[in-house]
Amino acid sequence: MLAKDTLFPITEAQRTAHARQLKSGFRDLRFEAPLEQAFLIEAERGLGLLMAWLATLLLVIWSGFWLSDGLRLHSITVATHQAHLLDLITASRATVMAFLVTATVLAWRKRHEAPRRRWVVVGALL
Repeated sequence: MLAKDTLFPITEAQRTAHARQLKSGFRDLRFEAPLEQAFLIEAERGLGLLMAWLATLLLVIWSGFWLSDGLRLHSITVATHQAHLLDLITASRATVMAFLVTATVLAWRKRHEAPRRRWVVVGALL
């Protein structure tokens, strides 16, 4: 038997575990230990690819922002003789770009490893 919206077969033990969990409730929003582990494995499968695409999208958006705002700032700082400010801004933005490139590469290489995907979340916050 196939679960709804999935291609992974459900075993009799999983079906029984689901029924037992539904009857007992969800204390602390957790399943029983074996069911929780199965849930986390399933969640990790789909989340990895989404995080890799998110990292790529973040990289594209940041690159576009850096390019467009960099051109605007360049004209302002050159006109006001404050090129050193442009250097500081560029250095901070380059740091964020390096972080996002690292997060993107790790997200695509290690899509099934949660610690690597945390880089993507931190990149999104940056």
